[in-house]
Amino acid sequence: MASIDLNIIDRGIQGTVWTPQNTGIQATNLDKVKEQRTDNSGALNSLPTPFARFFVVQEAFRRLTEEKRNSTVHAGLAYTRLVSDCLDVFEILFNKKFHENQWGDNVKVVVKEWNKAEGMKELHDKVPILYNALNSIYDEDIKEDKLFFVILEKDGKEYLLGTSSPMTGFVTPPDMDKSDVSKNNTLSIKFQGSLYETLEINRKTKGQYFRDILLLEDRDKDFKNYMYQLFSGSNLDSRYDYLRDYIREFKTIVR
Repeated sequence: MASIDLNIIDRGIQGTVWTPQNTGIQATNLDKVKEQRTDNSGALNSLPTPFARFFVVQEAFRRLTEEKRNSTVHAGLAYTRLVSDCLDVFEILFNKKFHENQWGDNVKVVVKEWNKAEGMKELHDKVPILYNALNSIYDEDIKEDKLFFVILEKDGKEYLLGTSSPMTGFVTPPDMDKSDVSKNNTLSIKFQGSLYETLEINRKTKGQYFRDILLLEDRDKDFKNYMYQLFSGSNLDSRYDYLRDYIREFKTIVR
């Protein structure tokens, strides 16, 4: 059986087997912790915080920027897919009217709002243990009064495409992460969540959203200009630094 990365946290031990060592992250060894390159999307969600996803997608943009600056450094397939998926959420919203005209009445993209004050109060009243676990960490990690969920409604089903993020604009759900599967000498992808196996959305240009990797340099020029204008400015919140650095690698607006 082929070995895979089990964890993106590199603590200086082999990451493809289990070992009964005391390898937990302690205050005394935090400076030794680093993230490792991985092609396995299942290893992306192993950070010890309920909001790990936000930081993992942020790290994906940092790694893709590093790869663009130095071609000998490889971000890893899992991180590359995360950046492509995040850009897909932006592009679906950018081309929302176009797509909905193409889809007809049975398919649409909606944005739903989650209010922190209301949501946390409901948790406090109904699931106090979960409230206590999330409340202080949310204020430290996310710090947003509201989050927004981008949802595709299709044939009576709801597909969560992305959640707003104060670090990268959006994050996609872990169930949308993919792995490569070979069957009868044919390579295909398998989603972590079975719901997404039936999700097929054609891009306006080429390929399918969330299935075919498409990084910023290969996207439609109008969309690239939009992203450049939106995120390349110097007055952007510092939490967007890695996304901004990635966008800035494309230097100027495309004419």
